Amino acid sequence: METLFFLRYGEVALKSKAVRKQMVQKLRANIKDACKRRGITFDLRPKRLHLVVSTHYPDELEPILAHTFGVYSYSRLHLRPLVDMETLLNDAEEHFAPYINDSVTFAVRAKRDKRYPFSTQEIERTLGARLVPYGGRVNLKHPDITCSLDLRDDRLYLYAEKTRGPAGLPLGVEPPVLTLISGGFDSPVAAWSMMKRGVPTHFIFFELGGFAQRGAIYAHLHQLYQQWCFGHRPKLMIIPGRPIIETLQEHVPQRYRNVMLKRTFYQVGKLLANAYHHSGLVTGESIAQVSSQTISNLYSISSGIDIPIFRPLLTFEKDEIIKLSRKIGTHDIAANVQEYCAITPKKPATRTKVETVQELEEAIGGMAFYQSLVEQKETISVDSLDPNILTYLNVITDTIPKDAVLVDMREPPSPIGTPTLQCTLESLLSDPQQLSQDKTYLLFCDGGMQSAEAASILREFEINAFAFEGGIHRLRKRLPSPQQEQETTS
Repeated sequence: METLFFLRYGEVALKSKAVRKQMVQKLRANIKDACKRRGITFDLRPKRLHLVVSTHYPDELEPILAHTFGVYSYSRLHLRPLVDMETLLNDAEEHFAPYINDSVTFAVRAKRDKRYPFSTQEIERTLGARLVPYGGRVNLKHPDITCSLDLRDDRLYLYAEKTRGPAGLPLGVEPPVLTLISGGFDSPVAAWSMMKRGVPTHFIFFELGGFAQRGAIYAHLHQLYQQWCFGHRPKLMIIPGRPIIETLQEHVPQRYRNVMLKRTFYQVGKLLANAYHHSGLVTGESIAQVSSQTISNLYSISSGIDIPIFRPLLTFEKDEIIKLSRKIGTHDIAANVQEYCAITPKKPATRTKVETVQELEEAIGGMAFYQSLVEQKETISVDSLDPNILTYLNVITDTIPKDAVLVDMREPPSPIGTPTLQCTLESLLSDPQQLSQDKTYLLFCDGGMQSAEAASILREFEINAFAFEGGIHRLRKRLPSPQQEQETTS
């Protein structure tokens, strides 16, 4: 049986006729793209200020509508032939009665084409009186349930529930941008916030943390693409991190390395944005969240960057960003990613002058250095990412597997009260087969990122390796105390 959905535009409906027509066309194209990806057949009919979508797969279509930018709200429609007033009231009473009980208030709202002789006020008053005996109380200003009737095209459309969509503007009504993405909470939320305003985004990633960090990026982008990027095929450009770290360590004083790292991101991003005709850069920066994001540093870092830098999270607090990440679906991915950077200073500069940035930029090689990084980029189509290759998501654990051998990757290692193997990242990568395929290993380091990278690589050699989430500090809380170990042994 065919099911109909009634889609409301929200902000799109407020645009001029010409602009609204363009945006609705894009919205329709995005819904079609999402349905095609999932193999859902449907029919879509545009009306003046809404769309009607019919399908034999309502449960599959509804999540698409809930994630399509430009959809303000939607309702499943109950459809009846429009015969006469008495039949209309009987059909409406039968449909709405299950929604009415002693604990709810309700109102009746009717709309009609003017060619029908039925008065909307008469429909609302008469149907409301019929529904009162079911236990509900009438509240015309703030009802719990709105019983809606729409009379048009010789049909009666009935619905009592409105489900909110993401609202915003259809993705693709604005030109594309380039988002600086990392594995944490902020940048995926920033990208989503731009997409909500109709701005498609491609991505640039600076690979400072090895394969484990890349796995987190893949997971973020796979989630954004599958759930939100309807009508858009984003690209991911990957820039190697090792030459950046080595150059900054050699030529930049430690306290300025975070600032110059961000400056490198901006300059390389600008080169790529210009090369691919992207209209600006997007970052997940929030004022004073970290040392490089003070107003002084943001000003110095972005000086001379002659394309727009969009910061949709600039005034957000961290808990607001995390709350949004749950809505988007990227929270659990970001929660497993630890900060990883070999150049993090103990006392970073929080007020850097433009002149200082310019001098340090000259010291690292200026535009020639940035161009050399661009030439080393790797480009991936996000729609080609296979979730089965996201090994990173499978190696992270917050429990200690049974009979697991603990592997301490810290340099230097220190006793933790439990027998461990001691292997650095370098030694594991140079000789992964020093570990046996017949055992289970739990790797840990200071923060969790290096151990995740090593565990991911060991899996490629069919070694059953896991990385403990959060590193040594969280692991200590899970290990038995010496007294507990002694009691277990005795």
